[in-house]
Amino acid sequence: MQKLIANYFYSNNECVLPTLGTLSLNIIPATATFGEQQMHAPKHEIVFTETSQPSNKLVNYLASMKNITTTEATKKLDLFVSEINSLQKNEEFILPSIGKFSKDENENIFFTAVALNPNFYQSVIAERVIHPTDSHTMLVGEKQTNTTAMAEFLAVNETKVKSKWWIWALVLLLISLAIIVFNINKGITGFYGKTNNIEKSSNTKTYRIVK
Repeated sequence: MQKLIANYFYSNNECVLPTLGTLSLNIIPATATFGEQQMHAPKHEIVFTETSQPSNKLVNYLASMKNITTTEATKKLDLFVSEINSLQKNEEFILPSIGKFSKDENENIFFTAVALNPNFYQSVIAERVIHPTDSHTMLVGEKQTNTTAMAEFLAVNETKVKSKWWIWALVLLLISLAIIVFNINKGITGFYGKTNNIEKSSNTKTYRIVK
């Protein structure tokens, strides 16, 4: 029975054990660390939950494999589950290639999954390839965007800057003219001296006529 349960579990990624719980095979997606230039393979994780939904799939599978009726298969499955529920403290019930069930001092059932072979989950070298003509995701501050949108944004800003070049040129021209006029006025003043009107001195006689 244990081998049939294991075959069913790995074929369906799930096995519902009535009144006991559900065994599930979860897949952890592959991850990439570009700093280390590695791609980590997806991993499998066997999880047991104490909740179970009614299902006849396992019963039908057992009936088909043992060539018996579904009623007989149900009885065999119930007997299988009762063996696990009747475990004594520190006893173990092993499911080959899946894990084992055990009970603690408080009569709680625990499941311990087997350690899957790490040779099936080796990392591989992964180098990022960037195609200049393709759009790539990128992070600008805290906002995620792509290279196409960023290129359009920069092109619009560059066009705005180019469209206002004549304003800066006019400002520089006015500043230059003001400096030239200032220097010219300063030069004329220095050459001719002060331009204030000279007052006429009083006609005080400093002589007298002798007859």
